[in-house]
Amino acid sequence: LPQGTPFEELPALIGLLEQERRRCGLEGPVDIGANLAPIYVGDPKWDAGSDTFSGSAPRLAERLHDYRSIGVRHVQLRFRSRSLDELLDQMEAFHQEVAPLLEGGFP
Repeated sequence: LPQGTPFEELPALIGLLEQERRRCGLEGPVDIGANLAPIYVGDPKWDAGSDTFSGSAPRLAERLHDYRSIGVRHVQLRFRSRSLDELLDQMEAFHQEVAPLLEGGFP
């Protein structure tokens, strides 16, 4: 699948991939990944860009569950930040606040 495919387009592409695998006689699971838009845990007090997905830990976890529900099994997280310290803070916030809400992890 192309990198950076918008979420809304992924279900159709995943369906096409599964269809083509069956047509070729390929069976078994396939590992599908996705690159997410940049995320920010909490509400940035600065312009983080219109493509940044931000908000509370439950909101971010729900978005990750949306990806899992369509067959995505791993994601590339990109944290929006302005400095190394802020990046590390964002990673820690994700680990402490969002990750525990991902039931059974994100296989």
